[in-house]
Amino acid sequence: MGLPVVMVSQEEDDFCGDLAGVFSANQRFAPWQTNHVICCPDERAGDCAGWMGYGGCKKEYSHCICRVKPDEIVSGVEILLQ
Repeated sequence: MGLPVVMVSQEEDDFCGDLAGVFSANQRFAPWQTNHVICCPDERAGDCAGWMGYGGCKKEYSHCICRVKPDEIVSGVEILLQ
C-alpha cells in the first residue's frame, strides 16, 4: 500500500538493547516497506520498569502506552507529512 504510518508503542525506545529482536514488538512488527514513525514512552510505568518480557508491558490493559504524549503523536504525523 505504501501509506505512511504512525505507530504508538508501549515500549521505550531502547527496550531490550541487544535482545530487541527477541522481545521487542517495535522491531518485530514495525511497519514494513513504508515510511513510518514509532512513538514510544520515555520510560515504562510502575512495576513494568526493569521488567524483561515480550512487549515491555505486563499489564492486560493500556498502561505503559498511556505515557506517550499526544504532542509526540502529532509531531510524528507532521514528520510524515513533510
